[in-house]
Amino acid sequence: MVWVEPEDGARNVMRDAIVLVRASTPVDPYCLAGIEVRDAEGRVPARLEISSDPCVVVWRPHRLLRPGVPHLVVVEGWRDGWGRRLPPFRGRFVSGPVAGVEQRGGTD
Repeated sequence: MVWVEPEDGARNVMRDAIVLVRASTPVDPYCLAGIEVRDAEGRVPARLEISSDPCVVVWRPHRLLRPGVPHLVVVEGWRDGWGRRLPPFRGRFVSGPVAGVEQRGGTD
């Protein structure tokens, strides 16, 4: 993978965020099942699509991401249009809090 957004280590990611994955070459559309986002409860249900740029895949969640928790992005098993394996990727991001709810840190 060349680029993944949100980037590894991102914090306060919008709860309705999509994940964009850019490969160095056009992606084989038959290997799209190899991307998922997981939270503490497991795989987040989503729809996958190739953008108008065949090197970019869009992951769109079916629901809002759970607030304030880590999410693991896993991209593996991808091949390019010539059948060559693309390197796997694992990264993490943390979703933002629920709007209007203040998060507390430290001690009171």
